[in-house]
Amino acid sequence: MTGISSKPIIIDGQGHLLGRLSALIAKTLLHGQRVVVVRCEGICISGSFFRSKLKYLSFLRKRCNREPQAWAVPLPCPEQDPLAHSAGHGVLTRPSGAPWPWTGLKMFEGVPPPYDRKKRMVVPSALRVLRLNPRRKYCTLGRLGHEVGWKYQNVIESLEMKRKAKAALYYKDKKRDRKLFAEAKVQLAKQIETNAESDSELWLPGVMITCSVIKLLGGTKKKKKKKKKKKKKKRKKKKKKKKKKKKKKK
Repeated sequence: MTGISSKPIIIDGQGHLLGRLSALIAKTLLHGQRVVVVRCEGICISGSFFRSKLKYLSFLRKRCNREPQAWAVPLPCPEQDPLAHSAGHGVLTRPSGAPWPWTGLKMFEGVPPPYDRKKRMVVPSALRVLRLNPRRKYCTLGRLGHEVGWKYQNVIESLEMKRKAKAALYYKDKKRDRKLFAEAKVQLAKQIETNAESDSELWLPGVMITCSVIKLLGGTKKKKKKKKKKKKKKRKKKKKKKKKKKKKKK
């Protein structure tokens, strides 16, 4: 991380390893940078699903002998798991008088509306594809949570399908607009070359521009050369006039 910005870093959790990702999140939070993690249900845990499930069930059975009800663990959901792991990396420690680092962390299942139109980042040092041996088993937080008590797997899947369909339409329109803009640019350049001298209007699909506007913007290279020649001629004429006036005075 090169520096701290006022805007939060948005990380797409899909396909990241839990331990590595939570370590990096903890480090960035301790620096004072705000972090948002989306698609937490796609975060991976190395090891077989059965082993991870047994570990999580044993964690849910933990109680305090003095007050068993007060120390009961809440129902699991994928967005709470990275927070618990990053807490182990020192996020719950703070200097005196400073705010808690974990207040700058937000985590979501799926991609909610404020963040679906923003750029999402990836952490290469925590990606499962790059860091885990392809033969090794792994499981996702979404599947683990669903088996242990999380009830919203189907809801998140349907919302994600809708979001991806919307994104595909938007990207299709964007590609079409880019193509039209590139074609219009080429067409406009040709028309400028032919109609540079006259102050006629140039019409394009969805674009209307006059040659006077082009002159204000600087015009083409040919026009610039012509302007320079005209300026030189004007200077020469002025010099000749000055010389004639001096001769008359004498």
